[in-house]
Amino acid sequence: MNNIDATAGQGSQQIVGLTELMDARIDYLASQPEFQAEAPSILNTTYSPEIAEPNSKVWITTEVDAAVSVQLAYRHSVSAAFVKTGMFDDGNHNDGEANDHTYGVAIDVGATDVHFYIYAENDDAAMFDPHRAAYEFYTVPLTGDVAINEFLASNDSTAADQDGEFDDWVEFYNNSDAAISLSGYHLSDDGQELDKWEFPDISIAAHSFLIVWADNDEEQEGLHTNFKLSASGEAIYLTNASLLIVDEVTFGEQTTDQSTGRFPDGVGDFIPMYPTFWGPNISDVTSLEDNAFTTSFALVLQQNYPNPFNPLTTIRYQLPATSHAELVLYNVAGQKIRTLFKHEQTAGDYSVVWDGKDDNGSVVGTGVYFYRLQTDTGQSITRRMTLLK
Repeated sequence: MNNIDATAGQGSQQIVGLTELMDARIDYLASQPEFQAEAPSILNTTYSPEIAEPNSKVWITTEVDAAVSVQLAYRHSVSAAFVKTGMFDDGNHNDGEANDHTYGVAIDVGATDVHFYIYAENDDAAMFDPHRAAYEFYTVPLTGDVAINEFLASNDSTAADQDGEFDDWVEFYNNSDAAISLSGYHLSDDGQELDKWEFPDISIAAHSFLIVWADNDEEQEGLHTNFKLSASGEAIYLTNASLLIVDEVTFGEQTTDQSTGRFPDGVGDFIPMYPTFWGPNISDVTSLEDNAFTTSFALVLQQNYPNPFNPLTTIRYQLPATSHAELVLYNVAGQKIRTLFKHEQTAGDYSVVWDGKDDNGSVVGTGVYFYRLQTDTGQSITRRMTLLK
C-alpha cells in the first residue's frame, strides 16, 4: 500500500496520504495569526575590510526593512558564545543616511577570525541572517603581515633539526612585500604568559617562511624555544614587541607526522595536511606512504637508493602525463641546494643520480636532505634522504 501522495485503501482501511496530511497541517498553521505576522526583511549584509588586520576594527552593515531593532551577534572563536550588540541607523556608524534602513556598527577584532550573524525584530516577528544562525554565520578573515602558517606537534620522522633530532616545529610566513624584523616578538603556548620565548634579532624575508623548533632546548644553536608543543592539544600565540597577539591557533589532539597548516599560505584556514616544512602548503594530499607526501593522480616519487648513501644515490620517479616538472633538493633549514632538473617531460618512468653536490659544484655535508618532485599541474611529492660520510 502506497500512501505517500494520496489516501490509500477503502472504507475503514483508508490511510490518509502523508502529503495530504502535511499540506492540511501547513494550511492550518498558515491561517493562524502568529504565522501571518510580517517579519523584518534582511536584504544585504556586508563587512569591511574584507580581510582585517589583527587588533583593528571591522565595520559591519546590513539593510533591513520593517524592523524596530537590529542586533549584531559576534564571537572571536568557535568555542565562545555569541555576544550581541545594537546596530544603528543614525548616519554615524558607516550606515549611510539616517533612517535609510541601513544599519551599521564597528567591533574590535583580535588575532583570530570573527564569526557573526544579524538578528532583526519588530513588534510581531523576528528574522535571522543567515536564516540558520547561530549554526550558520558570516566569517571575517584576519591576516597580519606575519602569520603562523604550519605546525607539527608530534614529529617522528618528517624533518630533523641541525642535530638530527625530530622535534616539534612551528612555521611562519611573511604575507608582505618586504622583510620584517621579528626582534622583540614572542612565541608562547600559554595565554597567561605571552612572553614565554622571545625571538632573537632575526628577519623573515618577503613572502618567505621561517621555522622555529618548539623543543624546550634553547642550548641548541638556531631557533629553539623553551617549551614543547602538546600533541594532545593546546594553543600557539605569536605576539609583537608590544605583546599584542598578531596570530594564534588553538588545536586538538594531533596525529604523528601530520601537520596542521593554512591553505593558502598565510591567509587560509588551518586544515590537517602532510608536512611541507619550510615550503608552500598543499591542500589536496590524499595519502602518506613510506614518508612520501603524495597528492592526487599517479605521480610517483620513489625512495632514493641507496639510503643512507655516500657519495651517490639514485632517485626514480614517474610522470602520469606530459608536464613541466622539476626535482629540487633542500637542506633541513628549507634552503634550496640543488635543482636536479627543470624542464618538460613526457609521461613515463625516469631516474636521476645525485652526486652529493650543490648547484655550485661544492660537496654538501653529512645530514638529512629533502627532495621534492613538482609538476605544473600543482602535484608534488616530497621525500627524505640521509647523506653519510
